[in-house]
Amino acid sequence: MALSFPSNPQLNDTYTSGSTTWQWNGEAWITLTPTEVDYETVNTDDLTVTGDTTLNNISVSGNVTGISFPLNDLSNVSVASPNDQDFLKYDSGLGTWVPSTAPAGGGGGGSFNGGTISNPLYINNTTGTTNYDSGALRVGGGASIAENLFVAGQIVVEDESIQLRARSTLRLYTSTNSNYVAIQGPDSSSDVTYVLPGTDGAAGQFLRTNGSGTLSWATAGGGEGGGATSPGGVSGQVQFNDSGLFEGDANLTYDSANSRLTTVNITASGSIILSDTTESTNSSTGALTVGGGIGIGGNINVAGSQNTFDGNTSSTSINTGTIVVTGGMGISGKVYVGDTVSTSAAPTDTDHLTNKKYVDANVLAFSVAFGA
Repeated sequence: MALSFPSNPQLNDTYTSGSTTWQWNGEAWITLTPTEVDYETVNTDDLTVTGDTTLNNISVSGNVTGISFPLNDLSNVSVASPNDQDFLKYDSGLGTWVPSTAPAGGGGGGSFNGGTISNPLYINNTTGTTNYDSGALRVGGGASIAENLFVAGQIVVEDESIQLRARSTLRLYTSTNSNYVAIQGPDSSSDVTYVLPGTDGAAGQFLRTNGSGTLSWATAGGGEGGGATSPGGVSGQVQFNDSGLFEGDANLTYDSANSRLTTVNITASGSIILSDTTESTNSSTGALTVGGGIGIGGNINVAGSQNTFDGNTSSTSINTGTIVVTGGMGISGKVYVGDTVSTSAAPTDTDHLTNKKYVDANVLAFSVAFGA
């Protein structure tokens, strides 16, 4: 077929005949690469297409090799048939992107090594997690999240701690998520760890520390606000208020097993009443037992039927003996004396018989002999 090119062509003029287009380059007509070519049947051993090309309904009876197609911004993507759940992996040795299987133990998943994901990453795998090496998403190293993290299930931490830095708060929300109770760390230069008790306490009890971070349940001991502090002293010592603190004293103890209060000195400004009715039969029995002496500045009224002084100190003067009375003595009943009654001066008969001021062995013998 003869071609009729235009005469006197100008630079870049074109001429088309059939499906071929030529262009004048200033010296000759050259063939242009078609942007769209329609063929019903192509039989070729070597086909090269440059530029953008659209291929529709390609049927190949044999093998196709040596062909690469772009994938978005990727180039040199292998057309080897991928398997289900494969992902693209770049092979620098081949200079192409090739399908790759998941690493061992991946469960059909894949891996992402570097780069940035600008669109949401959705993982539709629903595999649950029981430890740090299971689940739909596994991260071998640390994970950094710049925004909120929402978790529908549990957050489990093994062998480490959950850290809230810069005095961030732990918020415990209500059922409607409208209000919360927050816990915040102190502004302190030292570390403190509190160990909670292993069981629940009784109604009305509160948490008490042992001073080393171990908490336990305790019953309120009174005082303003119902609070209590740790007891002072050692076990058995009676507690007392010492400038707002509980204190104990080794000289004031209580034996709960024997219901016995022990002290060194007792000073009472009021009455001491003993309700015990134990009788006294010797110096170590009775409602009140005193191992040493008793000094009494006032009167003594004893209502017992018999009061015995079992001392054996002899009397040689008015200041000696088992009983020494510095003042007068009034006796409304009889007096029996088992030994000699002495006076500091010889009594007169008038003193004996009229005033009955003195009684001694001589007077008693005189009275019996003469019927006085």
